Amino acid sequence: MLLSVVRPPRAVRGIWHQTAVHRFCAAAAQEPARIQFDPSSILPHEMGDVRIISNTTRDAQQSNCSAEMAHEHRQEITKLIDGCYEPTTSSGQAPGYEQVWGGTVPMFDIWKRAQNPFDSLRQQVAHLPHTPTSMLFRSNAGNSMSNLPYDVLDAFIKQSAQAGMNVYTNFDAHNDPRNHRAVAESVLKHGAHYQAALSWAVFNPDPSIYNVQWAVDFFRECVAMGAHSLYVKDPSGVLTPEMAACLTRQVKEAFPELPLVFHTHYQTGYGYMTYLEAVKAGANGIECSLGFPDGAGQPYSLTMLRVFEDLGYNTGDPSKAAMHELSEFCKKMRPLYPQANLMRTPDIGVESSGIAGGQRSILDKELRDVGQPQLIPEIDKEVLNVRTEGGKVCQVTPVADTYAREAMRRLRGGDADKEFVAGYAGILVGEGGLVKEPVCPSKQERALFERAQDLGLQLVDQGAITGPAAMAVKANNSDFIYELVHTMQHFARPIMIQQRHVEVTSRISQLQLISEDALLLASLDRKFDLFRRNQPSGSEACASTADKLTELRTELTELEAASEHANSTTDASMLPVLSQHEYEVLLRGTAESPHAQAVLESIPRAAEFVREGHMSAVGFSKLVARAGYVTCPQSDLLPPAMHISRKAIEDLEDAELLGMRESTLLQEDLSILHACYNKAAIPNMYLNFLRNYREDLKFWPSLYTCLLYTSPSPRDS
Repeated sequence: MLLSVVRPPRAVRGIWHQTAVHRFCAAAAQEPARIQFDPSSILPHEMGDVRIISNTTRDAQQSNCSAEMAHEHRQEITKLIDGCYEPTTSSGQAPGYEQVWGGTVPMFDIWKRAQNPFDSLRQQVAHLPHTPTSMLFRSNAGNSMSNLPYDVLDAFIKQSAQAGMNVYTNFDAHNDPRNHRAVAESVLKHGAHYQAALSWAVFNPDPSIYNVQWAVDFFRECVAMGAHSLYVKDPSGVLTPEMAACLTRQVKEAFPELPLVFHTHYQTGYGYMTYLEAVKAGANGIECSLGFPDGAGQPYSLTMLRVFEDLGYNTGDPSKAAMHELSEFCKKMRPLYPQANLMRTPDIGVESSGIAGGQRSILDKELRDVGQPQLIPEIDKEVLNVRTEGGKVCQVTPVADTYAREAMRRLRGGDADKEFVAGYAGILVGEGGLVKEPVCPSKQERALFERAQDLGLQLVDQGAITGPAAMAVKANNSDFIYELVHTMQHFARPIMIQQRHVEVTSRISQLQLISEDALLLASLDRKFDLFRRNQPSGSEACASTADKLTELRTELTELEAASEHANSTTDASMLPVLSQHEYEVLLRGTAESPHAQAVLESIPRAAEFVREGHMSAVGFSKLVARAGYVTCPQSDLLPPAMHISRKAIEDLEDAELLGMRESTLLQEDLSILHACYNKAAIPNMYLNFLRNYREDLKFWPSLYTCLLYTSPSPRDS
């Protein structure tokens, strides 16, 4: 059940935050001297060198504790981490690093833990003078669930880097290199380590979609952006040991000077074997868990360390005694977290559903909490349909959450053909980025319709659209809105065909290279044969790489014919053909586009509404933009927003005296967080945080407050 907004008297709130401000700033003021880590030297890159990277306070607790670990527990564990990685050689190089932040952590700090995420990070960093820190970053979404303006991304990265973040593991569920560019530039600008992550997708009926040469091509673009290291992110644990070895060989052959790190989950049971084969093939780092391993999380750090020591690898000699102490402390903490005590045995069915480990425990707990555990296996099945219709994007947050929630909506009686959850609609209309396979056309059209009509209804409520124009916008299945959608589809189609042409051409090139390597070809052909044999009787499936190449070449011919037709003006509308740049000016929703007038004139009713004053030209331009498929990174279209959030925090402080001006550091923290989370899907999440922070313990779920006084000290336990 959602928490209601609690608004105590103004004077009382002011007293609360006088105390809160001092705590917000304390970590930064008392932070001890810390090693300055060279971004280029955090990881080794030579064959035979491997580092065990742990993530107990980040992905381990997200995957096996539903992301619900209390702030105090995260800090107590962090106090034990530094001893694991304190340098033991004359080089002074830390034998690894720790993933402590990012992913769901910042949002859960605000939503449930009553913590300023930046302050929480500063406190953790203060406990880690010898240990580099890393965080998981979601490209243009940052650590939120939707794309952000570029100035917000830069402000977030700057603030976290100044708080002590060293390594930014940046991934994009769509594996769209365009979504990496702004993050890479910002991370490098602020002196940190840009770790370019590839998101590995589920076991797919078409194994050519995610292939080893595609991985090399993807990383090549990231290397051109300045990547310090490369990272394969397998969120569902579906990367097989054989495939991990193939990936490693090809990637390290192409980029021998760069470290390569692997991240997987234990859901299928492959994890330990996958890590072993990757390292034997040349990988330089693996992400494991010291506390809360296995289950939906990662393999156990000490087990993997023992394996590689036995094989004679250079592990950097981390402290096994300190690692053991941390592990034992987490075992004593485990009874406090019911999700961590569920028996999760390997399930090969994850290859089909692809639900990510980090999403698994959160989703399961949510369904159990509302008394619907019977939906868990049904959602796994429905996700297959949702993913197929939604472009076969890799199921990692936020897409993993989106696919699961769309499946949940349908199972609870929602119409599969309309009223999609926001994130799924975003994938259908191109907001997330490029997709590996085309989305369902009818669902895409409906999502564009609903997107445009939603804005139209807002403009009606604001009085910006009136009279007959308002009636046309509000009509059920409004033909006026559909006319806008069809007009924008005319403009977008040549660009969409070209983008698909690039995908198909690239895949043909990749499969040709694979066909020239006997080992890689045999590997891929085995996968095609396996899928073909597992298909229902009568269904069609490619039997080999050669068959797939034939299929792709046929599609390429069809795309070239479609492109020629789409780039002509012989249709009845006589609308011009726009370049991608011209179309994307239309998507900005301003009256600046010289083609906005052509669109207006092509829709007689729209021209009449504007002429008679029932809709402004600017309002029409905004509607047109919302009716259009997004062919570029959505953040390209978003105006700067930090100045808006800074003013919002100022205005809220003037109105409610929450104590947010006591420190410029605090004020900037809260402004950045406002820009990231003020429009979260959870109603009033950020406003509730500001108004209730830590001083009103009754506001927050007891899980996050009662533990403040009952958790054992790691040194005393």
